[in-house]
Amino acid sequence: MVNSAREIPVEVYLNIQNLVASQDIAIVNSQQPRRLPLNLQAEVHLPSDRKKVRVKVVFYT
Repeated sequence: MVNSAREIPVEVYLNIQNLVASQDIAIVNSQQPRRLPLNLQAEVHLPSDRKKVRVKVVFYT
């Protein structure tokens, strides 16, 4: 928001920003990252996946 006319008090903008930030924090904290499958048979692999498969073999087996 642009307050170029200075008609709206700064406190109003701060209240809006705090409201949006509090909603964002609640959404982000409710999300759970999905675990990556480490079983190589559980995925379909393409030739472009060669490096990813190698990393899994080296670091997770």
